[in-house]
Amino acid sequence: MNESPSPDVPLLEARHIKKSFQNQAKKEVRVLSDANLEIGKGDLLGIIGASGTGKSTLLHILGGLDRPQAGQVFFEGQDIFSKSNGFLESFRNRHVGFVFQFFNLLSDFNALENVMMPALIGHRNPGSVRTEAERLLERVGLKERMQHKPGTLSGGECQRVALARSLINNPDLLLADEPTGNLDAKASEDFMQLVRELNEDHQQTFVIVTHSLKLAQSLNRTVQLQEGEIRNVDRDLLL
Repeated sequence: MNESPSPDVPLLEARHIKKSFQNQAKKEVRVLSDANLEIGKGDLLGIIGASGTGKSTLLHILGGLDRPQAGQVFFEGQDIFSKSNGFLESFRNRHVGFVFQFFNLLSDFNALENVMMPALIGHRNPGSVRTEAERLLERVGLKERMQHKPGTLSGGECQRVALARSLINNPDLLLADEPTGNLDAKASEDFMQLVRELNEDHQQTFVIVTHSLKLAQSLNRTVQLQEGEIRNVDRDLLL
């Protein structure tokens, strides 16, 4: 990665992304036909769209979890898919945090251990990682729940553990796929309040895929994925 990228360079930029899948009838279905998106440092961006339009696919491509069939993704001006083997794994671990709808917590480990895991995989010092994980869990309101395993936590608590885990490596970009999809109204609002605070207090960059127009309206910027392309949305028209 560039040591000092130009301030004019977006944090992340997708250019002309294309992606297709085969359906059960072996027919090619194009979900991304020409998707273009710029994400700046400190953005709080929502991506909306009907089911099956490719929102999750786009998010996975932005985070280097999947490759486009055509197009490029630039992080700080560098094409992440043009690099040598092993680069994407390092990119995901060091620069991107992920929050998923179904939490993806490890059931045999407690909240503290789940939060520590990405940093330990990155071979960071266990002592400093533990201290940072404790700080993050306290930050998300789970100081008294660190030793609890996911099965003993509520859905809202599990999602806050997942948020803390996504932040353990101090990522430049956090990608969230329907993070409130399995939460009740109170837990959803609590989670989004944490997201807004992290964005405002620490300029944490978020890209959030959501079906919730209310959630999208609360973000700083919203785009819609429609017919395989990204279109800007007037948030005042969402409600």
